[in-house]
Amino acid sequence: MRTCHKCKKLKEDTEFHIAAAKCKECTHDYYMENRERIIAKQTEWNAAHADQIRVYQTQPKYRERRRKTQAAWRARVRLKNGNDAG
Repeated sequence: MRTCHKCKKLKEDTEFHIAAAKCKECTHDYYMENRERIIAKQTEWNAAHADQIRVYQTQPKYRERRRKTQAAWRARVRLKNGNDAG
C-alpha cells in the first residue's frame, strides 16, 4: 500500500506506475488537463499566425517532405494489408 502524492489516498501498489509518486488515475487526469491546455494554446497560435502557416505550407521543402511522408504511409498500409502491388 502506498499513498498518492496528489490525491493523498492510500492505494494498492498496482494502482501506481513503476516508480511513480502519483497514482494512475491522477496521472491520467493530469495528462488530460495538460492535453486540453496544449490544444487550446496551439489553436490560438494557429489562428493568430495563419499567414505564416500558409507561407510555410507553400514552400517546396514542405511539399516534398509531405509527399515522402504520405508515400511511406501508403507503403506501410500496403504491407499491412498484404498488397505488394504499388
